[in-house]
Amino acid sequence: PFSGQKWGNGYEVEGQPAPRGRPWLAQIRPVSPDYFRTLGIALRRGEAFSEYDRQDTQPAAVVNEAVVRRHWPGEDPIGKHIGFDGRVLVVRGVIADIKHGSLAETSDPEIYVPYAQLSPGLITFLGRGMTVLVRSSLEPHAVANSVREVVRAVDKDIAVRDVQTMNQLIAATISQPRFRASLLGAFSVFATLLAALGVYGLMSYVVAERRQELGVRLALGASPRALVRFVVSRALLLTVMGAAAGVVVALFTTRAIEKLLYGIQVYHPVTFLTAPALLVALAVLAAAIPARRAASVDPAISLRSE
Repeated sequence: PFSGQKWGNGYEVEGQPAPRGRPWLAQIRPVSPDYFRTLGIALRRGEAFSEYDRQDTQPAAVVNEAVVRRHWPGEDPIGKHIGFDGRVLVVRGVIADIKHGSLAETSDPEIYVPYAQLSPGLITFLGRGMTVLVRSSLEPHAVANSVREVVRAVDKDIAVRDVQTMNQLIAATISQPRFRASLLGAFSVFATLLAALGVYGLMSYVVAERRQELGVRLALGASPRALVRFVVSRALLLTVMGAAAGVVVALFTTRAIEKLLYGIQVYHPVTFLTAPALLVALAVLAAAIPARRAASVDPAISLRSE
């Protein structure tokens, strides 16, 4: 997965002829018995391959859930027959769908076959480049050296190259989306700070312009707390209106960043609730500072300032 290797091919399904001009297509992946266990791919039903799957045994296949949804929804796929490479494969197991090319793509229909059961022609074709997966608690560098030694002991003319960890492969596929998301995140933080500073500046100006009015309110018995509440409520009303307008706009524009989102919905309710709440909280804080400053001034001083 995430290595960029895809081998799509046509196949047949017993009792389900393909539509005219549109053959059944799937990613055909020849693997060894420990492939699923090494990658931690969940086996949903049936069983995986074993060392007993050879040229002289019944050709077997393990399919992913996408194949089951396409051909046998609501049925037990174990024991169904698939035609590939001139042979009839018996479905032995079903694995969970995985992301193979990138985190953003949907899972393709996948048919896994035992590498040892491939025809000699396919083995020759695929033998030009193979991928060996190793799961280990050791450092990647140490594992790579060990793999090279083992391969060299089998055939010294085989080169082991492009050694990478799964984390490196995944990081390479999301490097550009991560950069774009980080850039948008930085702009968002900057915009939020500008909004908070704007509210603070506006409320400071409003408080300064209405200092006499605020002084009169204090002189007539208004408490400093009520005065702060009065100023903050005005800022809160404007901010709630702006946040509501922002949510409406976001509902229509969120699809534009859908490819940057992994594992969450486009209309993520937590995001649509927390973002406006954060803006409102910042606005309250920004308005409360000049309001508290105005409420702490002697009313006589405020009145004389006019």
